[in-house]
Amino acid sequence: MLSLSINYSQCLHVAITLRLVLRVLCRGNVLINVDLRAVVLTLVIVGMIGTYLYTRLIIQRVT
Repeated sequence: MLSLSINYSQCLHVAITLRLVLRVLCRGNVLINVDLRAVVLTLVIVGMIGTYLYTRLIIQRVT
């Protein structure tokens, strides 16, 4: 069985960077209030889905 884990510090770092980039891009036009928790949650969910699909791919190759 595979042991899979999500590195939350990397997700947090990516979320903070994404929030800063969006803040700079939208500074002059439209102010978008990006909730950091929503960004982190989205990254975690995408990571979990990616991990699940990758695990299924490995299992299909083994069997």
